[in-house]
Amino acid sequence: MSSRFDTPPLRLVKIRRCSPTGCSARCAENRSNTTRGSGAVRREVALNCRIREFTLDEAATAGGADRYGVAVSSAPTDYAWLTSNSGYPPIGRRRLSLDAAEQLLVGESAFHGSPTRAGLWRGLEEYLGRFIYLEDLYASELNGRSLIEFLWLGGSFVSQKFDPNNIDVSVAVNLEARNLLKGRRLAGWLVDAFSRDRMLAAYGVSPLEISYVPVASVFDRRAMEPAEREYLEARGSWDDWWQRLRDPSAQTGQPTTATVEARRGYLEVTL
Repeated sequence: MSSRFDTPPLRLVKIRRCSPTGCSARCAENRSNTTRGSGAVRREVALNCRIREFTLDEAATAGGADRYGVAVSSAPTDYAWLTSNSGYPPIGRRRLSLDAAEQLLVGESAFHGSPTRAGLWRGLEEYLGRFIYLEDLYASELNGRSLIEFLWLGGSFVSQKFDPNNIDVSVAVNLEARNLLKGRRLAGWLVDAFSRDRMLAAYGVSPLEISYVPVASVFDRRAMEPAEREYLEARGSWDDWWQRLRDPSAQTGQPTTATVEARRGYLEVTL
């Protein structure tokens, strides 16, 4: 019997946007371009003028723009920035592309030789690849919607720690897109993906879900739909959480009132 984990173990490698000129030809060229060889599976598909490449064993680079074609961070985001606050990023949220985040958290020379960072990043890419696989499988149903709106990366992976043991991540899942796939084959992944113990064992990722809903105005909460209020509550909660540091005096490692003040920064990663 097949399980909900039977999707191909694709690794997310590159996401880039077609140029406005020649878009139709390029998308048509890549819509069903599939190559198999030497144990690798490579697939390129175009959705809403986006060309995505997947592979098991290739590394790649990506442009510095998000899926809307908007430039992501142009300010220096390097090891000096990452560790400028007593080994952590400065307070606040810094927005980066997936590729730029990999360069910062894995590719920086200070992390060369880390026994864990490269493997954990591969696990994150494989984890994300499951979502992208569903997007491609149900492209007509989703009609251009993305399942993942953004990622928030925090914890020890976003610090000077040489050998973190997992990647802590909040995953903003588009609630409308998720609901469109309810009951579909393999869509059970959208539930399994947030079983933290299982994902930690399978991918080295400790995921927390944020159900993303676009909210036009935040001024009158009484006029909001329940899903809108829940999104804003979750967004605020995890924004607060990723800027905290552990209380070294706490014996259990659990949060205490001594940890509530913002003391570090974290990353928002766009696909």
